[in-house]
Amino acid sequence: MFVLFDRYANDVPADLVTAVAAFVDYYNFRRYHQALGDVTPADVLHGRREQILLRRKEVRQQTNVSRQAYNRALRELPTPA
Repeated sequence: MFVLFDRYANDVPADLVTAVAAFVDYYNFRRYHQALGDVTPADVLHGRREQILLRRKEVRQQTNVSRQAYNRALRELPTPA
């Protein structure tokens, strides 16, 4: 679909520029992209991708250790008679 801008008042293109700028900001700086390993394009551009993925891996490992310890403790509880 396309829009003919000459049909609208002068302030509509300014609103459109603002909306497009907001979308570009969201798309590049806030939205995680699955194809990039669930990081933002800005993270990839600034070389933070590997650091982010490494930190996620560390958190995942810590979570697994905590979960295993919790489940192990549950299994070791005495059963009521």
